[in-house]
Amino acid sequence: SFVEVSAHPVVTVAVGECIERSGRNAVALGTLRRDEGGPQRFLLSLAEAWTAGAPVDWRTVLPADAALVDLPTYAFQRERYWLEPRPAESAVEAEFWAAVETEDLAALERAVPVDAEAWGPVLPGLAAWRRGRRERGWRYRVEWRRRADPDRPAPQGRWLLLAPPGVGADLRADDVERIEVAAADRESLARLLRDTAEGVAGVVSLLPAVGVLVLLQALEDSGVDARLWCVTRGAVSVGAGDRVTSPEQAWTWGLGRVAALELPHRWGGLVDLPDGGAVDLAAVLAAAAATADEGEDQLAVRPTGTYVRRLVRAPLADPEGGIAPWTPSGTVLVTGTGSVAARVARWLLDRGAEHVALTGPVGGPDADRADLSDLGGRISCSGREADDLAGTAALVQRLAEQGRPVRAVVHTAAGTTLAPLLRATPADLAATVAATVTPAVHALDLLPDLAAAVLFTSVSGVWGTGEHAVFAAANAQLDALAEQRRAAGAPVVSVAWGVWNTLTPGGAEAEAADALARPARHGVPLLDPGRALAALDEITARGERGAVVAEVDWARFAPLFGSARPTRLFAELPEASTAAPPQAVTGQDAERAADLRRRLAAAAGPERDRLLLELVRGHAAAALGHGGAGAVAAERPFRELGFDSLIAVRLRNGLSAATGVPLPPTLVFDHPTPAALAAHLGERLGGGEAVTAGALRARIKALEEAVADAALTDDERRGIAAQLYGLLDRWDGARDSTGARSVDDALDGASDDELFEFIHQEFGRPSTG
Repeated sequence: SFVEVSAHPVVTVAVGECIERSGRNAVALGTLRRDEGGPQRFLLSLAEAWTAGAPVDWRTVLPADAALVDLPTYAFQRERYWLEPRPAESAVEAEFWAAVETEDLAALERAVPVDAEAWGPVLPGLAAWRRGRRERGWRYRVEWRRRADPDRPAPQGRWLLLAPPGVGADLRADDVERIEVAAADRESLARLLRDTAEGVAGVVSLLPAVGVLVLLQALEDSGVDARLWCVTRGAVSVGAGDRVTSPEQAWTWGLGRVAALELPHRWGGLVDLPDGGAVDLAAVLAAAAATADEGEDQLAVRPTGTYVRRLVRAPLADPEGGIAPWTPSGTVLVTGTGSVAARVARWLLDRGAEHVALTGPVGGPDADRADLSDLGGRISCSGREADDLAGTAALVQRLAEQGRPVRAVVHTAAGTTLAPLLRATPADLAATVAATVTPAVHALDLLPDLAAAVLFTSVSGVWGTGEHAVFAAANAQLDALAEQRRAAGAPVVSVAWGVWNTLTPGGAEAEAADALARPARHGVPLLDPGRALAALDEITARGERGAVVAEVDWARFAPLFGSARPTRLFAELPEASTAAPPQAVTGQDAERAADLRRRLAAAAGPERDRLLLELVRGHAAAALGHGGAGAVAAERPFRELGFDSLIAVRLRNGLSAATGVPLPPTLVFDHPTPAALAAHLGERLGGGEAVTAGALRARIKALEEAVADAALTDDERRGIAAQLYGLLDRWDGARDSTGARSVDDALDGASDDELFEFIHQEFGRPSTG
């Protein structure tokens, strides 16, 4: 074991990588961590070292008469049977407050034996207080903290920079090789990376979001062992006086937050630079890379220092002069269709709007459409799409001619193309931006003198959500657009919402229950629309510049979110700080993987299949938070079980550690049921026969005989020889540049006899008896 004794690990990560590359059975650990410098952290580190096999004398911290109990020899199933500490609310308290919030006098009388009439005078106020207190717990905002200047590490190794022609020419970049990319597809970028990026310290992108999407996919395809860092300029604001100048570049930030979840092994981080002025890019990247493995991977470099991104609670503060509820006057333009737009329209009319104009027909439940139809002439619906500039302009002009000028805008339009990042396409990104961002830009450009504008965005753009890469990119741009316009004096506010509960009452009960349960299991329950609108009341009344509104169960959400990659985004939320960091693969993991292979090799066909299926079901259950494998049906698709790409990464990590086999992040999408995935693992792990040296020699002998007897064309012989060259290269590792030549060179210059003589030299000649 390697133990770094320091206030915070500095070289532990690098040592761990060296151990991993060497194939040695060892583990690297630190004693303390930043902001965790007490004895509890030190004891936890000792425990981690002890479980990895390091000798620890526990007699110094345990009572003299303490009896030690041997741990079971099998892996823990992580099912707790200990009594938990007193819950925040007992069953009686929960029943009481549920009755209060719904103002149910009968239920209240059952919960508290007091005559119902006694509650009458106080119940409305108590209910409002309780609801308000819960809703205020949903409110967050993003802030930037100036990071104490760390010791600046010297740049290590060569970096590869990909940029559009002419972009970033003013960046000083020693040890950075620049390649200009005008336009490239996934396949050509993968070839470029294979040819140029081998052995680099990292890959840096100045490309726009479409290029970043394709580059991430190409990096995965190429197999190059390097992480991607994306550099932008003017995409974020770290505070007053620091303006967003390029909201389009915020696409990259939304996309990157999802990449950190879905492709943690490929992702480096995000860095925003100030507009203008020379920047030593190599030094910036070296400093950023030094802290990325600690979860500090979203940075903004400014003349005043380096800033890091944090999500913090947003307590309500009354503005000077008191609170004045927003009373919309005149006509309010609502972009979007569906249940959210319908509910917002009703909310606006209830608050005094004279007329609400929807840019499209109202979809969603029949009850929402019926509710609006009762409003008669106070509401109108256009048949045009919200991203149609000419249509929106015509609607605005027509309303003005009718004496109903638009005074405010509420933008709810959104495109929700969902796909794992590796399967998303540039067309998906373009369509989502057109549906999500374009209508807001059109409305703000057409109506420069608005009294108010509210842009609905999503938490997926704030912290990233699995399978929401293109949606997160569009919503990050919307948030940046609101900041830019507000800094210029426009009354624009963006609100990043959790997912609203728009399920139809009375719909299919099983389907509705499952739709409600899934996000709750992940720690982010669906938002009640009525309470969401009450939060919007507070935000608009106080004239806030922006907010994040989501109900988050941090005890569930934070461990899941950080399971693939650590993050410091939630470091200032005490409820999230207790989340366990992702565990590195240890020597014990390798031993367990080797033991699994031995058991599989010894098992007959059906028993081997059963072992693999139970392995997959057990890890799937753990990833979902279930108590055991019995909760996971073998033939039920992972999507129906509640998997998204974030949970898929968690399952992939667990199976990779259990089997010792590197597995792709798209594992559950390529093999969509536990049974299919178990079969795939069986193929990856090889057949039931143990692959010994003798077995390999037997297979090579069979190959020799097959080659000797084969009647092949010259092209076929060369193709097979190329495969054999590739096999030998992988077997021997990187070939010595002084004695090795490339496959292409060797093939071009070798005769058929030379090719087969090479095979004979490497594998030996077949026995003649």
